[in-house]
Amino acid sequence: MSKIADFIEQDRELLVRRFLEEAAARESTQGLRPAEVLGSLPAYLAALAVLLREGPRPEPMAAKRRLEEAHLGQRLRLGFTWQETVDEYVLLGRLISQRWEHLPRERQPGSSELHLLREALDAARAHAEEFFSGYSLEESQREKRYLRRLDALVPEALGGDAGLQARLAPLLEVIQRALEAQGAELLLALEEGGPLERVAAIGVLNTGEDEGGPYTRVELRLLRHGGLLGVLSMGLARARTLEPRARRTLETLAEHLRGILERVCHLERERRRSEQLQFNEDGSVALENARLYTALRESEDRLRLTVHAAKLGTWDYNPATDVLRWDERCKELFGLPPDALVTWDTFLTGLHPEDRARTEEAVQRAMSGADGGSYAIEYRTRGARDGVGYWVAAHGRAFFDEQGRVVRFIGTVFDITARKQLENALRASEEHLRRVVTATGVGSWELELDTQRVVADARLLELFWLPPDAPFSLERALDAMHPEDRQLVARAVAAAVAGENGGRYDVEYRTLSGDGRMRWVGASGQSFFDSNSGTRRFLGIGLDITERKAAEEALRERSMFERQLIGIVSHDLRNPLNTILLGVQALLRRDELDERATRTSLRIQQAAERATRLVRDLLDFTQARLGGGLPLERGPVDLHDVAESVVDEVQAAHPDRVLLVEARGDGRGEWDGDRLAQLLINLVINAVTYSPADTPITVRTVDDGAEVMLEVHNEGPPIPPDVLPVLFQPLQRGEGNLGTAERSVGLGLYIVDQVARAHRGSVDVRSSLSEGITFTVRLPRSASPVPRR
Repeated sequence: MSKIADFIEQDRELLVRRFLEEAAARESTQGLRPAEVLGSLPAYLAALAVLLREGPRPEPMAAKRRLEEAHLGQRLRLGFTWQETVDEYVLLGRLISQRWEHLPRERQPGSSELHLLREALDAARAHAEEFFSGYSLEESQREKRYLRRLDALVPEALGGDAGLQARLAPLLEVIQRALEAQGAELLLALEEGGPLERVAAIGVLNTGEDEGGPYTRVELRLLRHGGLLGVLSMGLARARTLEPRARRTLETLAEHLRGILERVCHLERERRRSEQLQFNEDGSVALENARLYTALRESEDRLRLTVHAAKLGTWDYNPATDVLRWDERCKELFGLPPDALVTWDTFLTGLHPEDRARTEEAVQRAMSGADGGSYAIEYRTRGARDGVGYWVAAHGRAFFDEQGRVVRFIGTVFDITARKQLENALRASEEHLRRVVTATGVGSWELELDTQRVVADARLLELFWLPPDAPFSLERALDAMHPEDRQLVARAVAAAVAGENGGRYDVEYRTLSGDGRMRWVGASGQSFFDSNSGTRRFLGIGLDITERKAAEEALRERSMFERQLIGIVSHDLRNPLNTILLGVQALLRRDELDERATRTSLRIQQAAERATRLVRDLLDFTQARLGGGLPLERGPVDLHDVAESVVDEVQAAHPDRVLLVEARGDGRGEWDGDRLAQLLINLVINAVTYSPADTPITVRTVDDGAEVMLEVHNEGPPIPPDVLPVLFQPLQRGEGNLGTAERSVGLGLYIVDQVARAHRGSVDVRSSLSEGITFTVRLPRSASPVPRR
């Protein structure tokens, strides 16, 4: 009775699950399927339980070792290292021992059982070390050396008049030396499907004691497409099976030998036929045979040229010997040098981890006969030297013998990296467009011109108050629109499809729900045409613009209200102000006014004049907004005179301020004098308002060739940066030092800008703490535009 065996048998499913959970988290198993991670573990646990129950007898020991070899071979093909494989046996031992750690001592296994378990797992680890050490770099180099020797003997084996024994014996000697064998024998089926013939032998092969035996005779079948090519027999001086390292060397050299022997058999068949045809009285048969042979050689040459021109790589795998052959192009796509030896493990480890499982599955499917043995897949490689890989398209086919066993698996590989990069770029672009469309709420559509069906996404159908799976057509779209918009949209669609305006389509319309709700939609599209100017496709997008339309309508109503209010207020104020001014002027002409009454009358006059300017600004603002600009009455004007007059007028109203006038050059031009006076008054009043009372204000008029420049400068704090962009917009007011009663409504600088624009001129401002504030107006002397310098 074995307690450990009982634990393993009772908890085998739990052990398998725990092993899968922990092993799958390791780096060595990334990209593998669960079945690949487990390998032969369930069967190995059963064999281990038998061994622990029956003791170290030959039968359970041999069964355990066979399962270990299968597991180690799979791990080698999957790219595991020796240490990673040994760590799995350590993990298995830990998981098994955890089954009794929590139990009382009397229920735990005894020391003899624990010793037997440790010996079994230690033997498995030693087996892994022995197995992996057979595939060292030193052994790989040794195999390459013997392969080169075989290649060097190919001309001798294929040519000359000597018999097969003399030509093939040197090849057997190379293999004999590689395996340190006592002898070798080669049987070949020279005719396809024909009997085996003993064609060459060297050394000692018998197993009798009289020749220094006993010997071990190892036979290896050589397969070709269509059946058996031959049998290679080796006589070893030790009566035991080949070690894994020696068997791999034998299989590698035998697979290389097979390729040489296929050509030998072909030439031998041709030689025998040629000898037979020499006795044929009718020479036409020999001529036809020679013609066919020449045609075959030419076909092979053309095939090689085609493969080279198309940059195809070729591969040939023999499942019986596990030998894989690649040409230089195939090795290049896996990042290998031309002289590199390749195996099935080279192929698996050279695949991208994410593609390894599905590629191996496709290979196994082809080699099992599915789909007639055909094989087609796209995968990524990972360069063996630098990690840089390619996208590869592989196509191949497996061939089977009469018993249905796969005997050959061949095919080609082609670099599709550039195509995949384009596909990835297109996929990324489409994903970016999809995200943009989703984020912006845009719906897409395409009108099928022959059926008038509209292919639309869910967002566009939502704009028409329809569910995502609703059938959609141009007729149904028009029915869902506001009656006032249907004819407009139908004409726009017809015009775009007909090619008008380059096939562009831009329209806005309203859609109505069944319960009367309305949505504004902005649609844009484009027709695409074929070489005969016929419309091939018509597609576009739709966007919900309901909020924008509501905002536009609210803005329009507000603007209309503002214009009406300003117009009414300004007109209603003019008559009372004119009356006040006339009355004040009449009072001032009277001689009997004392000093106090005169001062009061002057203050009334200044307030009325300020109100008059305000009314005029309001009227001009209304005119500019409604009429697209201020009207002018041009005539000869001297800007120097206008500046003197305006400064005198402002000086009279502000006798406590220092106002300076500077005039240089010719100040004449064709302008509206009243408008220029209005512009200058607004600038000077602005300077008075926003400058310290004890600082001067300077007005300059300067001759500047085809233009006259006007500058108004004052000292004071600079204009805040956030105010500069909106300084010349209407209803913008600065924070001056005066009281509320003396502030404007924020139209002064707007009128300055409009007057300058009406004269085809410009106005700008410079502002700094050290230099103060300077407004500069440039006025062309005539109505024609002046080139800017």
